[in-house]
Amino acid sequence: MILSYPFNSIFRRKGGDGGHGDSSEGSKGSSSSSGGSKGSFSLSSSKSTLTASSSSRGGGSVTVIPSGSLFAGRLSGGASREQVYGNSRIGSGYSYGGYGTFYGGRPFPYGFYPVYIAPEYYGGDEYGPTINGNRTGGPLSTAIVQPLISSPQDSYYLIGDQASVSAVLAFLVPNCGIANVTVTNTYVNGTSVLNGTALVPHPEQVVQYYRACSFALALSSYNNSAALLSRAPASNDSAPPPSRRTHPSLSA
Repeated sequence: MILSYPFNSIFRRKGGDGGHGDSSEGSKGSSSSSGGSKGSFSLSSSKSTLTASSSSRGGGSVTVIPSGSLFAGRLSGGASREQVYGNSRIGSGYSYGGYGTFYGGRPFPYGFYPVYIAPEYYGGDEYGPTINGNRTGGPLSTAIVQPLISSPQDSYYLIGDQASVSAVLAFLVPNCGIANVTVTNTYVNGTSVLNGTALVPHPEQVVQYYRACSFALALSSYNNSAALLSRAPASNDSAPPPSRRTHPSLSA
């Protein structure tokens, strides 16, 4: 299961470890494409079957995306569960192919496409609304994580493809006392809700990216000003701004 502090200190998984903070390639976590147990969700196409599972170990062979497919020629797959962690900056957590600051043009170590934030944000334009209908795992989606017994002031959000968000939610609901909420399409009138002009969560509210930035956990009261749209680096060779995080339970 994909968990991260402070999320894992509130809803701890049964067995296994919790998360780590801002390591680019941390330890325990979740991955994609193999397995299929409680907390799994599959989408099929004429070319392949993709499964998102909260218990998958990942791994497998690195393959080249075939000619005629979206992102043809890029590498896909091969990353393991142990390599799932990024940090709070988009573009972190790649087990291979992570060069420079921008995350556009990179391979897909877990087979899933990275989340899209906004135009010209860390070079991720190619993952935007125009490919939403062809995303591995289904459309970019979000789900709010709400406990059954109370209404907390802070809200957590799961962000990723439809299959992955559904798989994580399917694990949390029976195991962690979470409400069974609706997984919703992330785009509102063609605009990502992550771009700061529509709904929450905003990029500065992302606590951690996972699985080569194809999945994220956000917290409504978390604020990493380094992730603001206005502070995005101008080029792949530009250094990202240093993280400046504020949250009642975290030091700035």
